[in-house]
Amino acid sequence: MGRVEPASDVFVGALQKRALPHENSDRKHVCYVVLGLLYLVLSLACSCTYVTILAESLTNDYWWRQFNTTGAHTFLADVFSARLSRGVHTNATSLDLFSIANFKDYSQPVSFVDLRETAVRRWLLRPLPLKLAVETVRANSLYENIYTFVAPCWVDLGRQFEMAHTSIRQKRCLRNQKANAAVYMEAMLRNVGAGELLHTAFGGSINQTILTPVTTLPNGQEWVSALYAHEWLSVADEIALWQQFGLEFWTIQYQNRFHYATQD
Repeated sequence: MGRVEPASDVFVGALQKRALPHENSDRKHVCYVVLGLLYLVLSLACSCTYVTILAESLTNDYWWRQFNTTGAHTFLADVFSARLSRGVHTNATSLDLFSIANFKDYSQPVSFVDLRETAVRRWLLRPLPLKLAVETVRANSLYENIYTFVAPCWVDLGRQFEMAHTSIRQKRCLRNQKANAAVYMEAMLRNVGAGELLHTAFGGSINQTILTPVTTLPNGQEWVSALYAHEWLSVADEIALWQQFGLEFWTIQYQNRFHYATQD
């Protein structure tokens, strides 16, 4: 009877060296994990480096490194305010940034605009062009126009109905304010909504205290009726009408009920 011989050492060694399939899969998985972690670390490092490099450029909206937008804005406002206080021609198209010497540190995180308290007052109390006056009156309500304090000299543009509270002031109006459209109530009343004259508290007061008494004067009834029936002209035609009556500018009067201000 035959005998089974033990396997040779060479054959057993070959079996031991051959890798099993699941062992190869585990090695690949470990490699992928390591590579993934390295990629993640490298991506985070690159992102942090990019943000660090970009940080200075992100401090303002212009992507300008070490540019202080707060200080620059304040500087420009100071130059403009200083030039404005000295008087700017209405046709000026340029502003020299180096024409004003201003001793101030604009590198601070917070800086404030230097504005003279009288600058706005000087700007608003100067003679305004008629075009700006017409557009401003039409943009405001009757309430806002009434509180633009001006002591009226006449009710109508034709200077038939006088409003000064004394004869001396009336003569002063004729001498000094004849060309100022702001002292004529009609200049305002022609450029507010007809509904405001009829249906608001201020409109009622004007009707009761001014327009109704005017109707008792010669030509008063016709003038008041024409005012109620009036429709807005174009700005150019309205200005031409004012100029026919010798009006040249619009200047308001100083008052302290409201604080003057500008909005840039």
